[in-house]
This record gives sequence, structure tokens and C-alpha cells, in this order.
Amino acid sequence: MRRLALMLTCLLILLLPAVAAAQEAVSEPDLAAAVEQAQAAAEEARRYAEDASNYLGIFESVGVAIGVFTGIVVPVLAIIAGFTGLSQLREARRELSDARERMELELQALRDKLAREMQDKQAELDALKKELEDSAHDERVRSDQATLALSLLPLAERQYRVNDYQGALHTYHRALELDPDNIVIHYLIGYVNTQMGNLDEAEKHLNRALELDSKFAPALANLGYVLRRRADQLPADDMNRGRLMAEAELKLREALNLAPKLVDEDGESWWGSLGGLHRRRGQLDDAIEAYKLAQQVTPAASYPAGNLALLYLQKRDKARMLEMFHRTERLAHRRVLADGGDFWGWADLMVARVALGKFDEAKETLEWLLASTPETATHMLENPLETLRLLRAHADAETAARLQPLIEGLENRLATLHRAQTPAPPETLPE
Repeated sequence: MRRLALMLTCLLILLLPAVAAAQEAVSEPDLAAAVEQAQAAAEEARRYAEDASNYLGIFESVGVAIGVFTGIVVPVLAIIAGFTGLSQLREARRELSDARERMELELQALRDKLAREMQDKQAELDALKKELEDSAHDERVRSDQATLALSLLPLAERQYRVNDYQGALHTYHRALELDPDNIVIHYLIGYVNTQMGNLDEAEKHLNRALELDSKFAPALANLGYVLRRRADQLPADDMNRGRLMAEAELKLREALNLAPKLVDEDGESWWGSLGGLHRRRGQLDDAIEAYKLAQQVTPAASYPAGNLALLYLQKRDKARMLEMFHRTERLAHRRVLADGGDFWGWADLMVARVALGKFDEAKETLEWLLASTPETATHMLENPLETLRLLRAHADAETAARLQPLIEGLENRLATLHRAQTPAPPETLPE
């Protein structure tokens, strides 16, 4: 039925031009021409019918093709498209899954890295915190130890004042253990060792103090005095004697330029030590100027007055010599009244009384001098002995004879002390 309708429709389409032509022909007067035209139109209609049949076959083929396409190809294509889409979907899902896995791995790696960095930072912070805590603790400990070390200094000073040099050194060393870089303690240990004659030990601690502070005037002055003492121990013709004297002067002058009123632990001006250096060189005028400066710094001290008296003796200025010895006697007497154990006070008083001809008083003074001599610093007796010998060298025969017992008393005491301090040789067993 569908096929018949399709054929009729095609035939009508093909006959429409022929009918139109026939209508035009009827209007002509010539009938024969109309008959011919009708026949021609019928023939043409027949051809059109054949063409329509052919077209219908084509249309049927196309329809069949369309049907086949619709019934087979389209489902196949749909299936192919489905498979293709599914494959693409699967591929997309796989890529998405891979991307997600990569992202998760990257995120995990980033989290691990951040965690490690946080651990490292925390470790650094913990280390810094511990370092700060340790530093604060160490600082507190050092502060406490420094405070304790300072509290020991007055004790050591009292021990030194009563001529307990060994006890003072022990206390100073205990303080140094608590505060190893304290320049004052190093200086004080050096000073006490200087008085005891331990020049090597004194120089070591004085140099250490100067390593900590190269401009520490007390250590500079004391080191200058130590160098002078070293020079005193060398023969006059030893070239090192002059070198040590020059170095000693440089140290003393540097200290006095920094602190012109500087005094030692016995309250004496360091200008006196410079004066003693000039006197040993034979530079008497320079020595006098130095002792005058010392007298200005410590006007109540007998030490510069006594040395000025000896310098005027060497210059044969008797008037000034006697003036200075009278001054020395007054000042030294006040000094020993204030401190009966003042060795240098008794030494100045004895020398002044000898120079003023008061020999009986001088003998009594000598006894006090010997009693106040520190057991660990017996070399200190060499200084008044040297002074008495100088007085004898400038005295007349009578005065020299009266001086001799005093000189012998000091010499004998020194010899006894030296024998007591010299260790006995080891005993040998008889063979």
C-alpha cells in the first residue's frame, strides 16, 4: 500500500507539465495540431511513467538502504560509539585516577617534607633553647663564683697584712679557681709572689693580667718592678742587666702615665720603684725627682723620705740628708705605732736612728724588725742590710765601728734563715 501511494504520487508529479501543455493546445484553432500535441503528451507521459517507475525503484532502494541503515548501521554505530565512549570514559577515569594518585603522592611527599622541616626547626629551637638555658645557667654559676671570689679577697688581704704570705697566696688561688679570668686576682698573686721573691711565678700571673687588659696599670708597674729585681740579680757587666733595666723603666713609666698616683698593695707610690731604678743606674738626680713625686703622692710615708736622705748622703748634701732622716724617723715611728708588724716601717725607723747616731734605739728597733720579718720572705732583710752597708761606706771610722754589730746581726740572721730554708741533702747509707 505504501508502495502504490508512492507510485501515484510520482506519476502525478510527472503528468503535471503535460496537462498544462494540453490546456494551452486546446485554445488553438487547429485541432490537428492539438491531436498531435495530445499524442506527444501521451508519449511523454509514458516516458514519465517509466521514469517514475525507475525513480520509484531508486526510492525503494534508498528506502531499503535507509531501513538497513536505520535498523543495522545505526545500532552498530551506536554500539561502536558506545564502546568508544565507554573506552574514552574508562581512559578518562583511569587518567583521573592516576592524576589523583599522583596528586596524593605529591601531597604526601609535601606533607612529609613539611613534617621533616618542622621537626628540624623544632630541633633547632630545642637546641637554641637548651643553649640559652645552659648559657643562662653558666652565667649564673660564673656570677655566683665571681661573687664568692671577691668575698675571699678581704681575707687574703688580712693574711698578707699579718705577713702570712703563704696563707694569702692560698686564698688568692682559691679565688682564682672560682674566677679564672679575674685580672685583679692575677695581679694580687703576682704581687705577693714578688714580695716572696718568686719572680718567675710573679711574672707569669702579671703577664696573664696584662693579656686580659694590656692597660692595667697595677700589673704594668709590678711587672716593671719584677724586671728591675731580675736585673739586680745579674752582675754589673752583664749586658742583660741593662736591657732588663730599660724594660723595667718602660713598664713603670707606662703605668705611671696611666695613673700618676698609683700605689702598691703596701700603700707605697710606684714612683719610688722608678727612683730605685735610677739610683741603681747612678742617675741620682733622676732618682731624687722620682722620690719627690712619690712623696707628693704619699706624704705620710717614710719610704720616699728615707730614700731621699740616702740620695742626699751620696751627693754629700749633709743638711738635706739630716733633714730627711729626721722626717723619716717621725713618719716611721707613727707607722709602727699604727701597725706593730709593719716590716718596712721598722726598717725605715732603724736606718733613720742609725743615721742620726741613735745606736741604742737602733738596736731595739732591729729586734722588732727581725720579729716582723715574714718567714716566707726573709730576702726582705737584704734591703735594710744594703742600706746599713751604704751608711758604713760614707761614715767615719767611729760610726762605722758602731754600725758593724747591727750589720753582723742582720747577716747572721739571714744566714740562719737561709740554712733553715735550704733542704737537707739526702742521707747516704754506709756501704
